[in-house]
Amino acid sequence: MRHWLWRVMGVLSLGGGFSGLVYLFMVLLQGVAIDLWVTITIVAATALYGFGVWSGMRLLEGRPGAAQVNLLYWCIQIPMLNTPVVALQFYVGATAVVSASLGWDASGTDEVNFGANALFGSSVEWSLMQGDVPWEVGVNLLACVIVWKGRRLLRQEAAAAKDDIW
Repeated sequence: MRHWLWRVMGVLSLGGGFSGLVYLFMVLLQGVAIDLWVTITIVAATALYGFGVWSGMRLLEGRPGAAQVNLLYWCIQIPMLNTPVVALQFYVGATAVVSASLGWDASGTDEVNFGANALFGSSVEWSLMQGDVPWEVGVNLLACVIVWKGRRLLRQEAAAAKDDIW
C-alpha cells in the first residue's frame, strides 16, 4: 500500500459496502412486500454495494488498477439530486453533503434553503414521480475531496514511475 489515502478509501468502500449489504439483508428478513420497484431497488443497491466491497478489497490488497476502479466508485457518490420527478442519492462509508433546495412557503413565494449533512454508514435512496418533494441539488464534499486527492496522487505515482524507468 503506497499511501494512507488508499487505505482510507479501501476501508470506507469495503466497510460501507458490507454494511449496506447487511442492511439490505435485514430488510429482506423483515418480510417487505416484494414488487417490481422493490426488486429493482434491491438488485441495484446490491450491485452498488457489492461493487464497493469488491473495489475496496482490491484496493486494500494492492491490486494493479484498483485505485482507478475505486475512484470511479467514489465518483458515483458525488451527486445528490431530489426533484418531483426523480430523486437519487448513494453514499457508502462516510459522506459530507452540502445542498441547496428550492421550496415554496404557504404564501406561494419561492424560498431557497441551504443544508449540510454528514454520516457514517451506507445509504441508497431513489424515487420516481414524488410530486410533493422540493427541488434539491447537493454535492458529497468528502467524495469530491477523495476523488481530487486520489487523481492527484495517481498522477504523482505515474510521474514517479516514469522517472524510475530512466
